[in-house]
Amino acid sequence: MALKCIAGLIRPDEGRVELDGRILYDSASGIDLAPQKRSVGYLFQQYALFPNMTVRENILAGTKKLPHEARSSFAEEMIERFHLKGLENHYPAQLSGGQQQRTALARITVSRPGAILLDESFSALDSYLKLQMEEELHTFLEEYPGEVILVSHIGKREEEKLTAGEHIVVCIDGNDEAFLVSTKAPTALF
Repeated sequence: MALKCIAGLIRPDEGRVELDGRILYDSASGIDLAPQKRSVGYLFQQYALFPNMTVRENILAGTKKLPHEARSSFAEEMIERFHLKGLENHYPAQLSGGQQQRTALARITVSRPGAILLDESFSALDSYLKLQMEEELHTFLEEYPGEVILVSHIGKREEEKLTAGEHIVVCIDGNDEAFLVSTKAPTALF
């Protein structure tokens, strides 16, 4: 829910959402930036790839903000960076879970967001692939200059989550507990 509020997919009843000094939502001031103006990339649990588009086309879908002449070369750079070479013409149904995740991350990265929101990014993967993808994601996030917020439920490798970022918030709501991990200190979440 918190990530959806930050991304602008759900409007809070009241309060304030601020990310890296930018007010995204403030009920008292009437501020409610549209999702496309928030400069956040949201990686959903199921990656939300367009099933009728190839890897290249999915990545190109994230380049709308770039000048037309730069889109293709930047998409190719992301294909190389996320180890998707040779898979450019494959559709999501032809990809493994890890390949789908890398495609989704490439699409998010190509849009140059100020923040990346990761929602239970590994929940659909088996334990071997989960470990491999966590390592790849950790490498990617070390190089990423923006804010990163990761949501994951307690009980799934807590020790790694506690070392995943500089700042950790544990949200507890009844029996449902979740970590929010940020690689940098956001000015405020709410």
